[in-house]
Amino acid sequence: MTSKKSLTAFALLTILAMTPACGDLGSPRVEWMDYKADGSLVAFMSTGIHVIAPSLDRETMTIGFDGLPATTAGNPNVYRLSADGQLAAVYFPAPPDSAGTSTIALFDLTTGAMGQTFHPDAPAADSSVFDLELSPQADLIYSRSAYELTVGGPGLFRSTVTDVGSGLPLWITDGLLNHPVFSADGTRLFVSTLDPAGLGPARIEALDALTGATLYAVDLPPDTTLDGLALTADDRLAGVIHPVDSSCTSFGACPPGYAFWSPADLALLEERPGLPQTDDYNVRSALYAGFDCSRWSSLCALSIFDANQPESHFVSVVRTDGTPAQLLTVQNVVSFSAFSPDGQLIATGPVDKGPLEVFRIEDGTRVAALGLHGDVP
Repeated sequence: MTSKKSLTAFALLTILAMTPACGDLGSPRVEWMDYKADGSLVAFMSTGIHVIAPSLDRETMTIGFDGLPATTAGNPNVYRLSADGQLAAVYFPAPPDSAGTSTIALFDLTTGAMGQTFHPDAPAADSSVFDLELSPQADLIYSRSAYELTVGGPGLFRSTVTDVGSGLPLWITDGLLNHPVFSADGTRLFVSTLDPAGLGPARIEALDALTGATLYAVDLPPDTTLDGLALTADDRLAGVIHPVDSSCTSFGACPPGYAFWSPADLALLEERPGLPQTDDYNVRSALYAGFDCSRWSSLCALSIFDANQPESHFVSVVRTDGTPAQLLTVQNVVSFSAFSPDGQLIATGPVDKGPLEVFRIEDGTRVAALGLHGDVP
């Protein structure tokens, strides 16, 4: 593993401010990103972590994944950044055709050093991690492994919460827990669950983060799916809800809307319809849409398309009462986004190769397109 404070051949940062976005910027692609509290943008790739200055004109740190298992197309890395931006958690799959196990490694973004490593608990060594979450205090890690995936079937999943200090699992459960998000104080873990038999509605549950016990829950309306969960800066649990009833006979007939619940008891606070004649993308996996909310400002973002022109790609930015704030036109399907701490900018990342685009939310202007690429072994 290497750590560099300046630009090298390992990573070339291309700034394309106010110009058309270029296409394929090389391999590998940026797979996830988030902002630090100081306004730095952290971009995650299969080869390393790149910290970009708030001015977007230089890279201030590169942490390479030298010597760590390489990602594969069918089993990619998963990344998360702590709330204070000082710690990153990265999942590395087990090497193909090996007897090894998957690894979750922690990286210190103040020094560039790799710290503790963990091995997700799962019955099979080649289990794939689909979800990874750090508690706001970075003292707990949630991971969800898939250890048997079947075509047309639900698969088998195992969720684990690990104590960072001891490296030991606090609780383990089998079953499909979707859209995990920790409460602001780290004491609860919110997830959505499905009735395995398909006889009951989808639910949102608040779990005790230390034990996994269900503390309280709420059922979603019948014939409704949940496409994402996120915690907002004004202490709301935000979700994208999608009708799937018999009236949804075509794209756009039942656009995704928003719901907001109280983290304290999951009481419904607000529900708003989405933009007419739009639909959202399930881009991160079969269980996720490109949905996220800001930790600092009362804004959320969702990747959508015009049902009448599916090749037209947008990011819908809404306030945490569900009212529209901005509709951004993007070059490609957006699979992840991140809000700057001052609430003025949103960075978006495409599902395919291409630059990260940074927009000014107030007027929708694209202020930069960032490409990270280079000669990476």
